[in-house]
Amino acid sequence: QANDPLTQEQVILQAYELEKAGCFSIVLEHVPPELASRLKSLLKIPIIGIGAGEDCDGQVRVTADLVGLTNNQPPFSRQLINGREIFENALKGWVEKQRQTTKNPTKQ
Repeated sequence: QANDPLTQEQVILQAYELEKAGCFSIVLEHVPPELASRLKSLLKIPIIGIGAGEDCDGQVRVTADLVGLTNNQPPFSRQLINGREIFENALKGWVEKQRQTTKNPTKQ
């Protein structure tokens, strides 16, 4: 979003209006880093980024993205581990154990 000059100017105008209306911060998600940096320099309130570059006053990182639980990984959030595969394997093992226990109730 906000990949062209016109929409970037719209975001800047909206941000000014939000600041004027009393917002205490603005969260920008998946916008060009240059826009986030520009807003940080133009506004008095903090700019919080979610995939908006490193020049923000703060960052949001979604746990499910970081540990690889989502089907579609956001391009701006690198997964640290393949949590989806880890959980799937653990759950498959648990289900198999439950099936075995049901077939042979004395083996627990």
